Amino acid sequence: MAKFKILFKFKIAIVLIALTTAFYEISDLKFDYKALFSHRASSPPEIVVGAILPLTGDAAQYGNNDKEGIMLAINQANASGGINGRVIRLAAEDCQTEAKLAISAFNKLKAQGVNSIIDDAISTISLALVPLLDSEKTVLISTGSSNPSLSGASPFFFRVWNSDSYEGQVTAEYIKMSNPSAKLGILYINSDYGKGLYSVITDRLAGSSVKIVSAETFDKETRNFRPQISKVKKAGLSLLYLIGYASQTGPLTRQIREARISTPIIGTVAMEDPEFLKLAGSGAEGVIYPFPSQPSGSAVNEFKSAFRQAYGKEPGLLHDVGYDAANLIIKVMRDGAKNGDEIRTRLAIITDYQGASGLISFNANGDVSKPMEMKVIRHEQFEVLK
Repeated sequence: MAKFKILFKFKIAIVLIALTTAFYEISDLKFDYKALFSHRASSPPEIVVGAILPLTGDAAQYGNNDKEGIMLAINQANASGGINGRVIRLAAEDCQTEAKLAISAFNKLKAQGVNSIIDDAISTISLALVPLLDSEKTVLISTGSSNPSLSGASPFFFRVWNSDSYEGQVTAEYIKMSNPSAKLGILYINSDYGKGLYSVITDRLAGSSVKIVSAETFDKETRNFRPQISKVKKAGLSLLYLIGYASQTGPLTRQIREARISTPIIGTVAMEDPEFLKLAGSGAEGVIYPFPSQPSGSAVNEFKSAFRQAYGKEPGLLHDVGYDAANLIIKVMRDGAKNGDEIRTRLAIITDYQGASGLISFNANGDVSKPMEMKVIRHEQFEVLK
């Protein structure tokens, strides 16, 4: 019995030693986790860049092209250390070309502490957001909004695409040179974009021998344009000018040719879009339009090479300007800009920036002036008009 008690006490002692050892091991393990969490907590917070883009709907191609260009710039920047060691993250919101959705997206991004936003090629979106910029001290860089009234609308607004004031001037000069006695019919989208460019072209043609004999509008949802086509056909026109996006001007061009109207067609920069070729079909042949001159240089070549490697395809419309907009924000933040005011101040003095879309210099209105040329569609190819 005595031997049993001694053996029992010995076993108890062994158990106690084992528990004590386990306790210290667990304590050490907890300490290691605390150290790990402490290390993670001390990592610098990420920097969030916002984007408000039409990722779904009729203009989804524009928004998604923009996003691909933006992401390429951000991924490259993160691979080279981010912004002073801080990782950059894109917060992209879908506006579907709707102003109310864009405003909701803006508020959502502000709640995340965003002070710089990239938007798309839809003037209506930029016009809806501009009134919010000053009070929120938030920078907005547009990759394609071209309405002339955006020039100087806010010190926080910039765009890396030409204003329609310039595009309209280029188109008007071409019309006056190539067809000085034209009887012009205009079909344009009933939006800020369409009305802005219509106003520019009519002003630029005023006083010339070119006569505007008909002008008809259409909504962005319109796909049957036969009523408008019938009206302009009766006007005895010798030249047609179409203003809209590919989802409208593609079917419109096809229906014009189906109506046996052989009148030459002039369009806008939005014609240089594979979607336009698809929707217009054979009607696209011979369509003339203005477009920024093809940029050149090492920055352009490096962008194209990086884009092909990242996405396995050639860059298209807005890829380069999305890339440039993101890189401009990254540049000024790397230079020390920490908030919206500082980003605005540093962007405003940028001159001769070598971008993927060409040379970028912002004027006092936040605008750029990139050279433009007239192009023509031949055999489903976009060619410089000679």
